[in-house]
Amino acid sequence: MLFIPLRFLVLPIAVLLLAGGFVLYKQWERKRDQQVSYLEWEIRKYLQSGDSKKVKDMIEEGLKKGGAFKPLIISYSLQVGTDKKESEIIQQLISNLKDEELRALYTERLAFAYVKEGQKEKALKVLESIEKKRFNHLSAQLLKAQILLDMEKKDEAKTTLSQAIKDSKSTYWSNIAKVLLKEIEG
Repeated sequence: MLFIPLRFLVLPIAVLLLAGGFVLYKQWERKRDQQVSYLEWEIRKYLQSGDSKKVKDMIEEGLKKGGAFKPLIISYSLQVGTDKKESEIIQQLISNLKDEELRALYTERLAFAYVKEGQKEKALKVLESIEKKRFNHLSAQLLKAQILLDMEKKDEAKTTLSQAIKDSKSTYWSNIAKVLLKEIEG
């Protein structure tokens, strides 16, 4: 009879248990994502039919399940309206996004939500956080200039628009910045 000491079996058994646990977790995660994917499809269906009560209930269910579709499900809250402020929903959405470009896009949308809520200073701070390397930096700068104009800070708005023109010569954004700058200068 072959005798194998117990200490030599512990490591292989532990590795098998860990690997098995990982595989089971991945299967559970995949199944959950499939369920939430179907739920997301149903949300879109009920949104199109105009049943906002059903949509709100399904959004709540989807948020509890979480997973890869959570940011998309959160975004539906912006369409049906909830008891939360738009800025709160967008902050929740941003915190669940993994993609940096989408984060930058929704950061700009957060700034716009703050403007709608009358929090212009907060909006300016949010716009400052959008880095130059992001695809929406220039549109964020134009929004910043418009907020500064609304706050009657013409010199800062001019500086922002001049920088946008300099950073994006002969583009759509520079053309808009030029028009806005001409409006300010009269």
